[in-house]
Amino acid sequence: MKKITAVLFGAAVVVAVGCSAAGAAIASSSSEESDDFIRSSDELVAAYLDEAEVLEADLPTDISFPEDSPYLVLPKGAVAESGVADAFANFYWLCSWEKSYLDGVHAGDVTVQADALDHIAQWPSQPFTKEHVVDPDGLWNTTVLEPALAGDPSAVAAEFESSCGAFTEANPE
Repeated sequence: MKKITAVLFGAAVVVAVGCSAAGAAIASSSSEESDDFIRSSDELVAAYLDEAEVLEADLPTDISFPEDSPYLVLPKGAVAESGVADAFANFYWLCSWEKSYLDGVHAGDVTVQADALDHIAQWPSQPFTKEHVVDPDGLWNTTVLEPALAGDPSAVAAEFESSCGAFTEANPE
């Protein structure tokens, strides 16, 4: 099975998987069938829902995974690498905790902030992250997590703003 790889550049995350187009890791379908690819939007949503089910119990209480997303639609004749759905679910998990943290900061609720930071701090050791996210210099820890732990939410806010569009679309305020 091919692996997807998310590469950290500062606080921005780039998901690299074969070919990319229209914001999703998709490629034109070839005549060669392979188990490494998802070949329909229904398959993509099903794979995402499987991963979301695993992560659902660990979301903030006021957040849930959407049943589907416009980001989980494959154009006709396109394929997605099998890990794309897992990436979508796992980054949604991270965004949910970043949002919870930022809401706690805005409300001055140190209990919510602490709970959210405990979860955010788990990101580097999550199975998906360890398998697919390349951050050899620990830049995410030093540029996002450590400032937040020291009381500065600005890097989490910047990352949330730049990386969590699918989350904010699914959870409009």
